[in-house]
Amino acid sequence: MTLSFDIRCALLAIAERLVRDEARRVVLESLDEDIFDRSVDAWCDLGLKPIQAQALVEGLHDEGLAKRVEGLDARNIRLLHFGEAVFPYTLPQGASLPPILFFQGRAEGWRRAGLAIVGTRKPSAYGRESATAIAREAALRGIPVISGAATGIDTCAHEGCLKYGGLTVAVLGCGLDHVYPRQAGPLYERIAENGALVSQFAPSVPPDRKRFPMRNHVIAALSETVVVVEGAAGSGARYTAQAARKLGLRLMALPGDISRPQAVLPNRLLAEGAEIIIDPAAPVDPLARKSAQQASFDWKGPTAAQKTGAGVEAARLSELERNLAALIAEGSGSADDLLAAGLAAPGAVNEALLRMELVGVVRQEPGRRYALATAERGFGGLNERE
Repeated sequence: MTLSFDIRCALLAIAERLVRDEARRVVLESLDEDIFDRSVDAWCDLGLKPIQAQALVEGLHDEGLAKRVEGLDARNIRLLHFGEAVFPYTLPQGASLPPILFFQGRAEGWRRAGLAIVGTRKPSAYGRESATAIAREAALRGIPVISGAATGIDTCAHEGCLKYGGLTVAVLGCGLDHVYPRQAGPLYERIAENGALVSQFAPSVPPDRKRFPMRNHVIAALSETVVVVEGAAGSGARYTAQAARKLGLRLMALPGDISRPQAVLPNRLLAEGAEIIIDPAAPVDPLARKSAQQASFDWKGPTAAQKTGAGVEAARLSELERNLAALIAEGSGSADDLLAAGLAAPGAVNEALLRMELVGVVRQEPGRRYALATAERGFGGLNERE
């Protein structure tokens, strides 16, 4: 459903005045021409408590609503509702999930299943390096990285993704008018430019300890796989892991030194059946093909010519892809070398490599190195040496 301006005003009032998802759902299920005319008793008959109904009726007649919505527009904040086509399709409509989200950033992030990377605010060097490496692998495959923009593992996940031209989404435990932690302002800006900032809370809602477990459920719901890198026994990442199990998502954990407190949560999850991470690419390899098919590629599988090694022309490569193939044929096959060549922006290079892998032009080898898939046949003459 396309929401009118008046309905958006109503939804904003609901988000600011009601905190229980059940109450929000009652109102969202009653979006019709009578929404502004219902009495407190009428809303109570629909399932709201008297105090909620009174707040709603007052909010719907608040003259300041329009100005607040205009203020959202001025800050490029969108109000998304589950009836809209652009609402995150990976977010299941479970009873415990918010039916509305506030959004700031690029819409592309909504159209692909993501990889959630979560963990402690006080990681070890091992944890920081691992989170960065896993995010890097996701970015190189065009898979969005989802996290909470907190210090520690969350920040490593976002920055690792951004460094390699990836798209990342931060789910906040406060409204979009707030920056938490305070030093995260520059990171917020980069995420909004190269992904999205998301909150289930109205922009004016301040950060609060009780809200972070709530947002962790959304982090999981926007993802297809959840990775717990490090966390103590009481780490908030346990809520994301619990949500992953509840929603039937893939749950993975990084094994750690049993003498370190940061290893308690992931090791416990592994003992309870989570998948072990033994390679940074492990969480994203199974997602790569699905993510690519949801992107802009029109991939129908390798052609007969590609299967027989007919070369670059048969794959209908773009100029960028041909140049990448030439570099790979010359021996510059590592992802770092290909990015450093400066043929295009990192995101475009990553996307081109992913497509080339999917159509059978290149194959990926350990250590994020690429080789021509038909190298043994002489790939269109590119790898033939004098």
